[in-house]
Amino acid sequence: MARWLPSLITGNAAKEIVDELCSILADFHPRGVRTMARADLRDVVPRVKVLYGDADVRSPLNIAEQLHADIPGSTLVVLTGVGHQLNVEDPERVNAAIRQFIGSPC
Repeated sequence: MARWLPSLITGNAAKEIVDELCSILADFHPRGVRTMARADLRDVVPRVKVLYGDADVRSPLNIAEQLHADIPGSTLVVLTGVGHQLNVEDPERVNAAIRQFIGSPC
């Protein structure tokens, strides 16, 4: 699982973040990942907010831009300095973006 880290988070991630992500990845079960990959989420597509880390080497920005272009009514938010696992690497900014999107005062 550690071999995936360079494509999931930046080299700036704190050791605690790296350790936590390694632990999370170690708990992944292949059947669960396949199930997630096959999930039909078409009913939620119109409410999508695309959050993207500008240091994501796993999915280049053009992927996020294309996803945004293909989903009418979507919002694209690019967070600077974080990679593919931006919710793990910078949960505060991800949570703030989600709160803003849903209109929460929290």
